[in-house]
Amino acid sequence: FSCLSQLRESMRIQGKGSQGGVIAEVETISDPLKVLEHILKGQGRKITQEQMLAVSKAFDKRKDADIGPLWIRIVAQMLTTWRSFDGVRHELKSSVRDIIVDLFARLEA
Repeated sequence: FSCLSQLRESMRIQGKGSQGGVIAEVETISDPLKVLEHILKGQGRKITQEQMLAVSKAFDKRKDADIGPLWIRIVAQMLTTWRSFDGVRHELKSSVRDIIVDLFARLEA
């Protein structure tokens, strides 16, 4: 997915440029597990130690640019469907692209 580069090119062609707050780049989140726990707590949810380990493994496999708000939001949404007695329902992918592709593959199955 090369959305940012395509968006920048489109803005350049239209003469709007990427300055002036039109495009905002989001930094990597340094402690996604705490952010994830906060999101889940806000939804009245908790995950088990086993499920948190699965999230940690996905985080450990990441590339620096892969863990951002979108990844955490998608993972949080997925985790709200996991019940404590389900354990880990499937591997969590470590990049936004992979997690979206995996989500669609599981929806098709």
